[in-house]
Amino acid sequence: MAKKFEIIGLFLLLFAFGWECFAQTLSDNKIESLLVELHHKTDILWECEYADFAQSPQNTTTNNMLVDMNMTNRQWKSYEQIRADFELSDEQEEFGQMARIILYISGSICVILAERFKKGCLWKNNG
Repeated sequence: MAKKFEIIGLFLLLFAFGWECFAQTLSDNKIESLLVELHHKTDILWECEYADFAQSPQNTTTNNMLVDMNMTNRQWKSYEQIRADFELSDEQEEFGQMARIILYISGSICVILAERFKKGCLWKNNG
């Protein structure tokens, strides 16, 4: 009986560790996506600034760069819209966190019980 608890406990701890690795990858991907969106906005701001410069009478270059402001406006997302896009992954992340906590606690309890069963003194005092 003790060996079964120990095996189950170690399996739960191993599964929780694997899940944590997966959840970390999910979190990293989410952060990367947010950074991409911020970079995209920065690029658009630069294009607008450059277009303003290119059309300025103080500009001595002959090339004019035009930006489609309507397209830029359609692509622009407020922070609230960006966060709404991540609502499902936020929920998955919260569920994963709770599941990992439960797995760590359950696995630890199984390993502790297995050790107590090995000693044959689950409910007795050693003294």
